Amino acid sequence: MSRYKDVQRMISTSAHAFDLQGFNWESSKNPQGWYRVLKNLVPQIAEAGVTHVWLPPPSQSVSPEGYLPGRYYDLNASKYGNEGELTDLIRAFHASNIKCIADVVINHRTASRKDRRGVWAVFSGGKGDRSLNWGPWAICKDDVEYSDGTGNYDTGDGYGPAPDIDHLNPRVQRDLTQWLVWLKTQVGFDGWRLDFAKGYSTAIIRGYIQRATPQFVVGEVWSSLGSDPIQGPDAHRKELDNWVKEAGGVATAFDFTTKGVLQSAVTDELWRLKDPQGRPAGLIGISPEKAVTFIDNHDTGSTQKNWPFPPDKVMQGYAYILTHPGIPSIFYDHYFDWGLAKEIKMLSGIRARNEIKPQSSVEILAAERDIYVAKIDGKVITKIGSRYDVGGLVPPGFRLATSGKDYASSYGQLLFQAFNWESSKNSQGWYNVVKKLVPQIAEAGVTHVWLPPPSQSVSPEGYLPGRLYDLNASKYGTESELRDLISAFHASNIKCLADVVMNHRTAAKKDGRGIWCIFDGGKGDGTLDWGPWSICKDDRDYSDGSGNNDSGDGYPPAPDVDHLNHRVQAEMTDWLNWLKTDIGFDGWRLDFARGYSPDVTRGYIERGEPQFVVGEVWTSLGPDPVQGPEQHRQELDRWVNGAGGVATAFDFTTKGVLQIAVNNELWRLKDPQGRPSGLIGIAPQKAVTFIDNHDTGSTQKSWPFPSDKVMQGYAYILTHPGIPSIFYDHYFDWGMAEEIKRLTKIRAENRIEPGSSCEILAADADLYVAKIEGKVITKIGSRYNMGGLIPPGFQLAASGNGYAGFNWESSKNKQGWYRVLKNLVPQIAEAGVTHVWLPPPSQSASAEGYLPGRYYDLDSSRYGSEADLRELIAAFHAAGIKCLADVVINHRTAAKKDGRGIWCIFNGGRDDGTLDWGPWAICKDDTQYSDGTGNLDTGEGYGPAPDVDHLNPRVQKELTAWLQWLKSDVGFDGWRLDFAKGYSTDVTRGYIQRAQPEFVVGEIWSALGSDPVQGPEAHRRELDNWARGAGAAAFDFTTKGVLQAAVNNELWRLKDPQGRPCGLIGIDPEKAVTFIDNHDTGSTQKYWPFPSDKVMQGYAYILTHPGIPSIFYDHYFDWGLAKEIKMLSGIRAKNGIRPQSSVEILAADKDIYVAKIDGKVIAKIGCRVDAGGLIPPGFRMVTAGKDYAVWEKI
Repeated sequence: MSRYKDVQRMISTSAHAFDLQGFNWESSKNPQGWYRVLKNLVPQIAEAGVTHVWLPPPSQSVSPEGYLPGRYYDLNASKYGNEGELTDLIRAFHASNIKCIADVVINHRTASRKDRRGVWAVFSGGKGDRSLNWGPWAICKDDVEYSDGTGNYDTGDGYGPAPDIDHLNPRVQRDLTQWLVWLKTQVGFDGWRLDFAKGYSTAIIRGYIQRATPQFVVGEVWSSLGSDPIQGPDAHRKELDNWVKEAGGVATAFDFTTKGVLQSAVTDELWRLKDPQGRPAGLIGISPEKAVTFIDNHDTGSTQKNWPFPPDKVMQGYAYILTHPGIPSIFYDHYFDWGLAKEIKMLSGIRARNEIKPQSSVEILAAERDIYVAKIDGKVITKIGSRYDVGGLVPPGFRLATSGKDYASSYGQLLFQAFNWESSKNSQGWYNVVKKLVPQIAEAGVTHVWLPPPSQSVSPEGYLPGRLYDLNASKYGTESELRDLISAFHASNIKCLADVVMNHRTAAKKDGRGIWCIFDGGKGDGTLDWGPWSICKDDRDYSDGSGNNDSGDGYPPAPDVDHLNHRVQAEMTDWLNWLKTDIGFDGWRLDFARGYSPDVTRGYIERGEPQFVVGEVWTSLGPDPVQGPEQHRQELDRWVNGAGGVATAFDFTTKGVLQIAVNNELWRLKDPQGRPSGLIGIAPQKAVTFIDNHDTGSTQKSWPFPSDKVMQGYAYILTHPGIPSIFYDHYFDWGMAEEIKRLTKIRAENRIEPGSSCEILAADADLYVAKIEGKVITKIGSRYNMGGLIPPGFQLAASGNGYAGFNWESSKNKQGWYRVLKNLVPQIAEAGVTHVWLPPPSQSASAEGYLPGRYYDLDSSRYGSEADLRELIAAFHAAGIKCLADVVINHRTAAKKDGRGIWCIFNGGRDDGTLDWGPWAICKDDTQYSDGTGNLDTGEGYGPAPDVDHLNPRVQKELTAWLQWLKSDVGFDGWRLDFAKGYSTDVTRGYIQRAQPEFVVGEIWSALGSDPVQGPEAHRRELDNWARGAGAAAFDFTTKGVLQAAVNNELWRLKDPQGRPCGLIGIDPEKAVTFIDNHDTGSTQKYWPFPSDKVMQGYAYILTHPGIPSIFYDHYFDWGLAKEIKMLSGIRAKNGIRPQSSVEILAADKDIYVAKIDGKVIAKIGCRVDAGGLIPPGFRMVTAGKDYAVWEKI
């Protein structure tokens, strides 16, 4: 057996053991050596989640397979490999956290030579010290072929091919115990598989377990199952149960009962899997924690085939054992040789995610000839058998997780509406269109797809049906195309829901009164051919007064069907059954379900037996923010309870509350009892949540969700209880597929189900945070700062090429910022970063480093020591990332006062006089500190500290030497120049020419001005002049200023009068370092912050446009935007967008900006979703987020 995460639950201390048998009957013949072969497979075995691997018998043996052992200590004579290879293999498994189980063969043993009688009865231990060196006295007395009659009687069954060991002999017990301990302590085995465990008593086994203390033991107790299909298995499993209980301790047994019953059952006798008490029929039905379930092993299968599982049913077997209680075991042949690894891994993953344990509960929902369905722990439903239709056995709230030939496993549902209000007009035929999209829909984890009304209809959309059996007159396509579409969905394990419109119906012709009330069923045999008698009495426009009163609300556009009429009920039921059994539909969406009573609905469900039903019960929410939703959801709850069975309802309450809440009223999402405010707060298993559909959204827009908040809506419904539904338009037309798929994956991986728990942690105007199932935390709203709401142990999973590697608070980190950052190097590298900007490295009067003093003293930095800094730089270099020092040389703080009592005596931190200056090094016009001997400042003054005189030759010389030291000794590759306006561009150019950094960017920050056109133009000219004068790059404060004004519905600002981008990137892009925020503008200082809810629009702009983009630490790590930023940086890299790339601005209006970069990438930002005809053919959307999207040329 092998360690498959739940294949062989080999350790009693492990809640999720999973075994794999790591060999077969032919493995000993492998010319490469089996231990070596297996060592190469360790990573693949570990991928399966295996916890224990069962290895072959390790000792010298007369038979190559190892089951006739002789010299127990001689591991070098094994046909599987030598002792060194075995210990290497065990170490490799241990390194992957996989335990190793030895196949222990101690019932019998082969002798090394004959005794004086000429009988093979003298044994050699293989150790050279008499251990396990035995004579005929060690053989059971009743094994007359070998024994000399001095031993004890056998305590178990005899074994003909070799002498039976006398386990009652004290020396035998002592020697074998020592060998078993040696296998554990010296060789490394963690437990045993006991071969032919019937050959000696359970009392003997108990003794070996107590003395040798293995972690796990599984016994082979194989006997005939018997012919009686009920009594045989019960007696058989009780024998196994008695064995494990008597063996005690960590002992388990291979569940031969389950194997025997299961391999008979899968041949159309699945009723066998349920015992008379409703439990599983094997050992797992009475002692599951002691049962090791399996499909085949080296004896039953492989080349021996002593009792093989039907080969075409093997995956049905694994679907059973990998989802049921017990400790499942995978067979090497099935996993590696039969090509079943992928399917088995899928099942083992489901077992692991749902924490199915050996003692998990089982509720058998069906056990008939051709179908078996069981619910495990209330979380997983498994179906095996040839019958496809499971009727109503799978309740609402479960979705298909995996399936194969005649098996499936479900754990929750996800609905997809596969049409909109315009779909019927598609010239290709909508069924044909959707058929091509089946793979993309399946990728999202969808389990049920809602298709449009299938019948002939007066309206093209299908909601005024007439000839119900006529599917060829549908505007969506023909009956044949519909059947093909349903087959395609079924092939992808997706169920299909028909949009059932039966509240009303349109007539084929007029009656004698001239009223349209003669109906044609479209079948030609009189079925559904009705007259006015089938219309509700109170529908006076059409009725002849002979019908019953309507049991629900009236529908003026068409005659209301009288569902209390018995013929109507019978023929409607026949039609619904025809949709299921003939056409292939699995369930219904009930249109205008308020039009007839829940009792009527219940009757159709009971007679039609659909697998899933969702009703449209749409009423006004009411103005009261508390009472309105409460009454609304109670109405929905009453409807689903009245309809009964598999009925669910669209959660219009949640939709209504949610689409108001996202407009800064998120407090609405919590009811007075602390629950979600919609139907999901009181009956989540019956609630189908949604954002929009063909009525509320699409081109009808009867009650649309705010278009710029749609992904907030999906973030809510896809992580919360209920059964979420995705709308076609959002997934395909709005470009939200990737974001939606990320959320559906999170839902699936964390087993969020309709009935999942929800703890609301915050519900304020601008922030909603909830914890679902204790495993997932969802946050929506514009507020980024969540305080302490996110507890330790949670990581960001989803959220809607320079890099700033710190913020204003980094110096306060108790671990040391350099150390913190070093751990993040791999994540930074993943974003495609080429340069990282590090904080000022020197001793400073301010913790943040911007009042430097002893330049050479890097050990006094609050960010860490010099050694920490050097290690950090080395780590970035190893990842191919250059490091920029934040160089603060405009000003400097003194170490002590001069004779005047002025702080103007500077210490360089080097003890050789370098950078040890006096007041002469201060600019003359800095009168607070200068002694009047210096030169006038060449730039702007800086009040908090003395301005350095950069015209002084010694200053220039010593600062140049320090800058060169930062490069050649410490390892920096370039500089960010702080307050670069403080000295002239000539001074800057001089330092660059002498020190020769690889890259320099200057901070030239000045006011943008109030004029929206002239202000940015003058501003970028100042930056351009500086960059040209210094021979360096500059932070593009112009782009930042224009951009953060533009995203507030003034996107016209992003286009200058010449049609270029408005910032420095519009005139000198290769010198422009674009950014959204930094430690000054954002962080905790917030001097000029970008609008927090628009930050990703900003990154969508700078990461697709010319210039050199820079990412801020806070946004990437603290705000959880890493995934979105990485996606954009990947698009930049893939398409070769460079600092000087071309930009063609296609639109720059109030609410939309669209630009084409290098003719290869199109970026759109702004709240307007409809980009009109701006996106030309040949481009496909590659990413999108809140108010931004990016397309690539195909």
